[in-house]
Amino acid sequence: MLDSRRRLAVVTPIFSDHISGGSEKLIYQYTLILSKFYEVTVLASRSLDYITWKNQIPIKDLEPVLLGKDLEKKVSREWIEPEPGNRIRVLRFSVDKERNISKFNKFSNKLFRNSESGKSVGSQEEKERIWVDMQGPYCPDLIQYIETNERDYDVFVFVSYLYYPMVYGLPLVAKKSVVIPTLHDEPPAKLSVYSNLFKDDSAYCFNTPEEKDLFHKLYGYEPSLGNVIGMHLAIPEETDKKPSEKKNPQDSFQFLYVGRIDEGKGVLEMAQYFSDWQKRSGRNDKLLLAGRGDSKLLQRISKFSHVSPLGFVSEEAKDEIIRSSDILINPSPMESFSIIIMEAWIRKKVVLVNGKSDVLRGHCLRSNGGLYYSDLDSFCAVAEYLVNHGREREEMGLNGKRYVQANFNPDIVEKKIAHIVERCIRRRYSE
Repeated sequence: MLDSRRRLAVVTPIFSDHISGGSEKLIYQYTLILSKFYEVTVLASRSLDYITWKNQIPIKDLEPVLLGKDLEKKVSREWIEPEPGNRIRVLRFSVDKERNISKFNKFSNKLFRNSESGKSVGSQEEKERIWVDMQGPYCPDLIQYIETNERDYDVFVFVSYLYYPMVYGLPLVAKKSVVIPTLHDEPPAKLSVYSNLFKDDSAYCFNTPEEKDLFHKLYGYEPSLGNVIGMHLAIPEETDKKPSEKKNPQDSFQFLYVGRIDEGKGVLEMAQYFSDWQKRSGRNDKLLLAGRGDSKLLQRISKFSHVSPLGFVSEEAKDEIIRSSDILINPSPMESFSIIIMEAWIRKKVVLVNGKSDVLRGHCLRSNGGLYYSDLDSFCAVAEYLVNHGREREEMGLNGKRYVQANFNPDIVEKKIAHIVERCIRRRYSE
C-alpha cells in the first residue's frame, strides 16, 4: 500500500500545462498522478522558453529556503490544487544566464565533431560541462537546494536527460531517484557526461521498448529497476456528429501534420516528398501543417504545391482537424514516444511515420495501426497504398485505437509509475 506521508520532489526544466512539448506534458501528467499518493514538491525554472530560458514566469509568493548551511534565500512559490485537498507545491528558481542559441549551436557543432573524431581528449570533459551549462536552464540555486535539502525527500523524480538540472542534480541523490530520460538517438546522448551520469543506483522509466533498448546500447547495461511506461491519453467521447463519408481512391484526401515546424522534425523533407508524390501521381490531395515554427522554414514550405501551413491551433481546433483529416503524418526521425500519433489513433486515424525513428516504427509494428517510409520512393508507395485501400485504412485506424486503449490508458500508466516510485523507496530503505 502506498504511503501518502512520503515526500517526493519532481525536478524538471519547465513545469507548465501550457507547453505543447512531449516531455513537458509527460512530467506534468506524472506529477498529477503522483500527487494522489505522495506529498509532492516541484523544483523547476521560471522559464517557459527552451530556446533562451528567459525568466518569464512572474514571481508569486516568496518562500525562504536553505541553499547551504547558513544561507537562506527566498524563491518563487505557488500551489496547484488538481483536486480538493490535494495540493502540489511548486518552487521556481531563477535562471542566472540566458542562452544565446546561435553561440550554443556553434559550440555544439564543434564539440560533436571533436567527440566523433577523438580530438581534444584531454579537455573533452571540461568542454562537455561547459556545453551542459550553455544548454541550461542554468539554475545553480536549484542544484544547491537539492544538495541542502535532500533529506527532506524520500525520492526525487528527474525528467529530460539533456538539461542542466538532471546533469548536476541527479548525482547528488542518485540512490533515491527515478529517472525519466526521454532519450533520443542523437549526438548529445553519446557524450561521456551522460555515460558517467547514468548509474544503476537509480530507477528508470522509459516511454517505449525502443528507448529502453537505446539506453542499453549507449550505456552498456539494462537498469535493474526500470520499466516501460509511456503516458496516458484521455479517450475522447464519441460525438453525435455525422460520420465522415467513405472516400474513393479518386477523391481528394487530407493529410495532417501537427507539431513544431522545425527542420529537425523532418517537416521540410515531408513537404518535399508530399509535393513530389502529388506530381508523380497527378493527384490533388492536401497536406495541412498545424503548429508554430521557424518563419524562414515556413516560407520555404509554403512554396510547395498542395501544402498549407495553418499556424498554431487550439486543443479544440486540433481535435476537430484530426477528426476531419484522413491520414496523420509524423516525419520526425527522432522520437521517444509521440503523443500526436496516439491522439490520431484514439480517433481511429491511420498514421504514416518516418521509419528512421525506431520508436515510431515500433509503434506501427506493435499496433498494426500505420505504415512507415524511409525515402521518397517508399513515401510515395505507402501514401498511394493508403489512399487506394479504404478497408485496410479503416482497420489500421481501429487497430491504433485498440493499441492505445490497451497500453496507455490512465489506470495502467498510474499503476506503473506509482509502482516504480514505491519500489525505488523500498530499495533505498532496505539498504
